Amino acid sequence: MDAGLAHATHPLFAAVGGQDYWDHLREAFPYGGIGEAIAFVLIVFIIVFGGEKRRRLASGPFCFCVMSIALSLIASAVPASTSLYTTLVLGSLFLLLSAIGRCVMVIIVELLLSNFLTAMPKILLDMIQWLIYIVALMMVLNDAGIRAAQLATGSALLTAVIGLSLRDTIGNLFAGLAIQAQRPFEVDDWIQFDDKSYHIGKVIEINWRATTVITLDQVEVVVPNATLGQGHIRNFSKPNPWSRRSIFVTVPYAVPPVRVQQIILDAIADSYGVLTYPAPSVVTNDFNDRGVEFWVRFFTTEFDKRDKVDGSARDRIWYALKRHGVELPVAQREVRLEHNNEDAESRMQAAALAERRTVLRELPLFVSLSDQAIDRLASMAETRLYSDGEAIIRQGDEGDELFVIEQGDVRISSGIENKESLTITQLGPGTYFGEMSLMTGARRTATVRAVGNVVVLVVCKAAFRQILLAFPSLVEEICKTISERRQELGDHHENLRRIDDSAPTAEDGLLSRVREFFSL
Repeated sequence: MDAGLAHATHPLFAAVGGQDYWDHLREAFPYGGIGEAIAFVLIVFIIVFGGEKRRRLASGPFCFCVMSIALSLIASAVPASTSLYTTLVLGSLFLLLSAIGRCVMVIIVELLLSNFLTAMPKILLDMIQWLIYIVALMMVLNDAGIRAAQLATGSALLTAVIGLSLRDTIGNLFAGLAIQAQRPFEVDDWIQFDDKSYHIGKVIEINWRATTVITLDQVEVVVPNATLGQGHIRNFSKPNPWSRRSIFVTVPYAVPPVRVQQIILDAIADSYGVLTYPAPSVVTNDFNDRGVEFWVRFFTTEFDKRDKVDGSARDRIWYALKRHGVELPVAQREVRLEHNNEDAESRMQAAALAERRTVLRELPLFVSLSDQAIDRLASMAETRLYSDGEAIIRQGDEGDELFVIEQGDVRISSGIENKESLTITQLGPGTYFGEMSLMTGARRTATVRAVGNVVVLVVCKAAFRQILLAFPSLVEEICKTISERRQELGDHHENLRRIDDSAPTAEDGLLSRVREFFSL
């Protein structure tokens, strides 16, 4: 038996149709299977040399290759003379060319250019990908004997119909390209995409059809690119990373504007999210039926937390105005009441005076004061409110006031040995601080901040001087009490003793300093 006949009658070849079958199978694969081999080599290259994210990009070409092989295997079982065979082979070729094109794009853009250039916009990557598909389709049509010029001439009417039906989609596409070219905003920018104040969001994606933003309410909004291209866009993240915020405050006409402006600036100086540069500013904005309106302007880099930033600034302003005796007016309306409320008001004032008297009487500093002196001091003391984190006194500032904590806690801190802040201790209700500034006018040796909402009773130099003038013998007893207290604090708090080394004691001139300060 000759070799050719033996080869043809081999069981394996007989099972699959002999040598003709293998020739038919090879013809069913584009380029005789070489194309699939090239595609798989490129896929392996991406998997080996790409990172975790880039490896996922190889899944698309891999699926195309698998589908291309599947179509070729199906075509091998179909007679070559049928139209189904031609369709399957052309489909396999299109999938193979698309897989190779995508692999080349991933290798060039994601593996090579990514080391030298910033990340390319998604819309541009999508356009390149669609261009690859179009080129692959044109190559397949050319292989099928269809020329591009013939296709364009024969489908002019179809193109016009499709163009009209996809007018909005095409408009979104070109608007997306214009956005990428002009770059009025980028991913992670905060933008307002129409006149509605609640249509403000963070850009999370820009593609060929639309831009996706997420609002503060965590609502995802998909805005067509054509809408953005035709409207006005406000970008709160450009040209600088900070954005300006505005608050409007109205105070009575009786308070001088310069005083109000300074109170507000001091109040928001270290408020949450408020930048020191660019510096905050306050201007007189309007005169209305409620009073004088002030426009408070400040900058913040935390635009995503703007509600919290604005709220914290308003809290600080309210507490500061309250401490300075400036009431926020309500809409003015004249109401006449015949009945007299003087008795009720007197009872409230008497109750407040009694409460202040009790607080002052329990202080070790004033244990030597008579009831008459305590009453006079209580009538001249002032109650102040502070919000959480607000500085009551700052290290290095001048002062002549004593603070008694009625409600809440305070944290005492100081910058020692070039450290930004070192917590020394925390005080609660019934304790006091600032006695050295009250008695000698010494600068503040530490910063005291409110922990939560705090109510303090303030005794100033002018009020205490009247007590010392009326009772001169109290000076020595109070100086002795101060010296003992500072020695006790120094024993328990090493840091407090270190920052107060310059403070005078009873032995080295505290008494003389007090007499000089109060002109006794």
